[in-house]
Amino acid sequence: MEQPILFSHRSGQSIVDKDNTPVLLQGVGFGNDVWGNGEPPSAHHSEADYARVKALNMNTIRFYINYKTFEDDTTPYVYKQSGWDWLDQNIAWAEKYDLSLILNMHVPQGGFQSMGSGDALWTDIENQNRLVALWKAIALRYKNESRIAGFGILNEPVPPHSISEWETLARRIVSEIQSIDPHHLLFVEQAIYVKRRCRAQC
Repeated sequence: MEQPILFSHRSGQSIVDKDNTPVLLQGVGFGNDVWGNGEPPSAHHSEADYARVKALNMNTIRFYINYKTFEDDTTPYVYKQSGWDWLDQNIAWAEKYDLSLILNMHVPQGGFQSMGSGDALWTDIENQNRLVALWKAIALRYKNESRIAGFGILNEPVPPHSISEWETLARRIVSEIQSIDPHHLLFVEQAIYVKRRCRAQC
């Protein structure tokens, strides 16, 4: 007998809660100082900000992530306990105020995408390997976490040569997450442009 899904998930073309009641995700983004490239951005917000989101009758926070919160380039595939502790604290606040988080990979290994300076994600396959591995680690840790509404696998991807580069990477990330966690929502954004094409036409 299948176990019930105890968090928001997809049912057909709808998002439903654990009771199969349709859910409308309404919320705000927490930027989490992702441009700082530092340790967990604990000064960015506090419990009081969760209370404010709740008071505004929202139910969801798009929660930006920089991979460096969890992994140093000098020690790839070794994940920082401080990063997990910070995320766990935010999940606890979300639980307290009946809110959901969408974890959004805003700065992946290889660099932020939408300003066109993240080519290393595409030119160095090891950066892609590390991104996939980090998502697998996140999925493994939070596969049963009801306060996570889903995973945004990469913010505004900009492949350097063709859309197929993003399609290939996105399929790989999705496949690896779903091998561990088949139920959480996955948010897969369109590539906002192809860098080579934009240079020729923009």
